Amino acid sequence: MIRSFLKFSLPALFTGVSFFCVHSLEAEAQSFEQWCQQKSNFPEATQRTIDELLLYAGTKDCTKANIRLNRETQISLLGKQIADVNPIASLSSLAYLSLDDNQIRDIRPLAKLTNLLSLSLNFNQIRDITPLSNLNNLTQLFLTNNRIDDVEPLENLTNLKALFFREGNPVSSRCPLRNQYACKFSAPSPSVDIIRIYPPYR
Repeated sequence: MIRSFLKFSLPALFTGVSFFCVHSLEAEAQSFEQWCQQKSNFPEATQRTIDELLLYAGTKDCTKANIRLNRETQISLLGKQIADVNPIASLSSLAYLSLDDNQIRDIRPLAKLTNLLSLSLNFNQIRDITPLSNLNNLTQLFLTNNRIDDVEPLENLTNLKALFFREGNPVSSRCPLRNQYACKFSAPSPSVDIIRIYPPYR
């Protein structure tokens, strides 16, 4: 009986310890350099995001990549199969971010990017957009073709000049913004660089 208990309890125990350790590392990683240096300790999805950012930076050196990425105010990572945005959220200088055509579900880390003026998340798997409710500097937001059924969290984003959300989401067509003209109906295909063709409002 004891052997049976240990057989089923020990794997669960180690799984719990592993889960705790990974989340502790995520909590400790404040800069992209730290994410990069601890890459092997993170889940595959996190490692993929780190690899894509290293590729974008043009170097595998964590320190150099951190410097280069933090100089960027605009990053576009279209169709990179990104699911974890935690490492991206360490880049606090970003003003324009395009993550179209990926596998993103959880956007809570993006709440840290308070300098964002333009954010594009078309063609992902997002349901909850509450984390965006405090990104008060946003002037344009692209959310088409997700799984969003409630856009009310955006109602206090008074600086929004363009909001794309109606196409490809199970949401009512009511515009949550005071400026009804800011709500748009459709956005370009995921192969198009949103930032390039829709320069952010200033």
